Amino acid sequence: MKLLRKIAGLFRKGKLDADMDEEVRLHLEHRTWENLAAGLAPEEARFAALRKFGGVEQVKELARDERGIRWLEDFFRDLGFAARSLRKTPGLTAVIVLSLALGIGANTAMFSVVDAVLLRPLPYFEPERLVRVQVLRPNGDWFSVANGDFFDWREKTRVFTGISAISAWGTATLTSGDFAEKVPGQRVSANFFSLLGIKPAMGRAFLPEEDLPPNTPVVVLSHGMWRRRFGLDPDIVGKKLILDGRSHEIVGVMPADFRAQIESWEAEPEFWRPSPHGNFPINERSGSHLRVLARLKPGITLEQAQSEMNVLSAQIDQEYRKNLESPRKLIVKPMHDWLVGKDRQFYFVLLGAVGLVLLIAAANVANLLLARAAARQKEIAVRLALGAGRWHIVRQLLTESFLLALLGGVVGALVAFWSMDGLVHFMPENTPRADEIGIDLRVLGFTGLVTMLTGLLFGLVPALKASKPDLNDALNQGGRGAISGARRHALRNALIVVE
Repeated sequence: MKLLRKIAGLFRKGKLDADMDEEVRLHLEHRTWENLAAGLAPEEARFAALRKFGGVEQVKELARDERGIRWLEDFFRDLGFAARSLRKTPGLTAVIVLSLALGIGANTAMFSVVDAVLLRPLPYFEPERLVRVQVLRPNGDWFSVANGDFFDWREKTRVFTGISAISAWGTATLTSGDFAEKVPGQRVSANFFSLLGIKPAMGRAFLPEEDLPPNTPVVVLSHGMWRRRFGLDPDIVGKKLILDGRSHEIVGVMPADFRAQIESWEAEPEFWRPSPHGNFPINERSGSHLRVLARLKPGITLEQAQSEMNVLSAQIDQEYRKNLESPRKLIVKPMHDWLVGKDRQFYFVLLGAVGLVLLIAAANVANLLLARAAARQKEIAVRLALGAGRWHIVRQLLTESFLLALLGGVVGALVAFWSMDGLVHFMPENTPRADEIGIDLRVLGFTGLVTMLTGLLFGLVPALKASKPDLNDALNQGGRGAISGARRHALRNALIVVE
């Protein structure tokens, strides 16, 4: 309650000051009358009342401190002073704000890419338990999985709650009358959607009996294909779709935010069909065309899964591939790392590069503020001579820096927002989750953090320098002394060298 009263007091300052003045006046009058009744002369009675009361203005300041939040009042006072000070130099203010806006905007835009592609977890149920299981050839190339190996893994593994296959051949020709087009898609195991923990928005997923031929041709559509080809027809489930010259019944539609890109170089699929094993025999070992996803059991580590799969792979090779010159190697890798692992370094290098651009902008701004502080040395020296504390001067100069950084951050966020479409357009084709790149609360939080750190970075040193002038030299020579001669130029030259 006390804190709430203090906050409320900030918005009723004029009334509270008037009430306090009236209360002080009444108190002094009462004391004066008491002194008059004691036989003192009127003027002496008044002085005696004032001596007894103490310093009027000091008492008022203590009362203001007690009723309010001093640091908040100081902050708003410094903020108003900073705004007035920056208005006096609009050209310099505009140059600084634009310099910071370019650096902060570039960092915001690049972080939005890194956040969407690298940092956000995959949009599935407990994505940290999703892994890829793939074969590594002796020459270091990745190799798809044979039907027989997949079924052995599915039956014998004890470290996965589920294991699903996706065929390397999923694209199909969609025909409608005289119109035909190639459409990216996937052939998947019947448990594919349940493994990811995603349910269709309409209809159903695949049934276990639809996993192997002969089966009824069925298809699940992406939300994008449902919108593009069928105009969001609410009665789409049960209708037919011609894929590769064969009629398929539409049994479901996936949610709008569902993504199933399992390779960074593949296009996002627009439909899914069951039975990834094609016409190959179930026990086929020579060919390979499957990509395998699995979900770790709770409590099972990646190392435990890797160890079991190594043993299982060696047993299968010993039984079916005795003529192999060297044993094949299985890799169990987190799904997220598989998707973005090859691009991780590239994106972080780009983020580091735009970070250096921001550092250069901050160094330029620090140089400008040093020059500005040199021009204000007489003003600062006078204030110090009149009793202002060094911390008070530093606090006010830092407030100016943070206000400049805030303006730069706001303009930078707008620059990033306006440039987002162009940035996404120039992203490499089939960049994972490129459609999720944008400005959201996470990105704005990053922008706010960068803005505050930037304000501290370019503002602290000039503020400390400016707050410790040589008072005699500054007052006698018009403010040329505090950062003068070699001392004045040393820091600015150092900043140029750093750039």
